[in-house]
Amino acid sequence: DQAVHLEILAGDPRVTPSWDDMLLKANAFLLLVRFMDVISLDKIRAIYRRIPGDQPIPLAILIIREEGETDFKISCPACGQKLWVSDTEADKRGRCPNCKKAFKLPSQTAHIKAQLMLPDNIPTITATRDKSTSCKGALTNIMTYYLGAIKAARESTAAAPAAAQGMASPTS
Repeated sequence: DQAVHLEILAGDPRVTPSWDDMLLKANAFLLLVRFMDVISLDKIRAIYRRIPGDQPIPLAILIIREEGETDFKISCPACGQKLWVSDTEADKRGRCPNCKKAFKLPSQTAHIKAQLMLPDNIPTITATRDKSTSCKGALTNIMTYYLGAIKAARESTAAAPAAAQGMASPTS
């Protein structure tokens, strides 16, 4: 059995001095995302940029939705107007009602990955709030990913000194 200890950091890391200290102690990161308008994405980017890049710490994105919700909030890429995009409209052309500029409507997952410039290997999982099966499934997927990534990082760290000395590394 593996014990899991969760620390929840909330708020804006630009104004909370303890963020960086807490991040340095982490074995994994999970970014909870609800809205993806300009203001929300600015805060998400600030958090993402604080994650130490020099350590192979696993990261996952968890998008939280309300039950029955079929759309999500973004901002027009031209003027910043807040817009709601329906899941059925993803990958279609849309037009901002404010500035009249046309653009390709993203899926919610594609939008967060593009906005944060996330590599493809970072999982983005959607869960429905207050729906236990959805949340349990999402957390199971995330924990499986985390445990595998942490194990691989530890094995890689253990193998590095042996390889540097020209020795065979242990395999499991």
